[in-house]
Amino acid sequence: SFMGSDFSYDDLGARHPDKDSHKIIGTEKINGESCWIIESTPKASGETYSKTISWISQERTMGLKREFYDKKGALLKVLSVLELREIDGFLMIAHTEMKNVQKNHKTTMQFASLLINTGVKDDGFTERALMRGL
Repeated sequence: SFMGSDFSYDDLGARHPDKDSHKIIGTEKINGESCWIIESTPKASGETYSKTISWISQERTMGLKREFYDKKGALLKVLSVLELREIDGFLMIAHTEMKNVQKNHKTTMQFASLLINTGVKDDGFTERALMRGL
């Protein structure tokens, strides 16, 4: 898990779409937004989840909900996006919740301050500076 939360490092990272097979299994509204419901199944064995099901806003092409299924195919966790904010033209997740339905426990992440285009000095991208972050 990520820092003792209901999120895992896999949940927070970017997963390339080519690693999964995808199919649209329906449509549904979430908070008044029409969504495609997309089932994604890993192409390779040994992945963290047997499948995920995502609700993607048709209007904003943004994920609003995702279900994660364990290796046995049982529902494990549900991610819900509770608040989106547009900041300087970028759509940002400001409040989200991950509920582990098997443990009946949840973790909420809420960002009080989101800043865009604040500037990063070029020396922040040197090999030495990047190694400090490890």
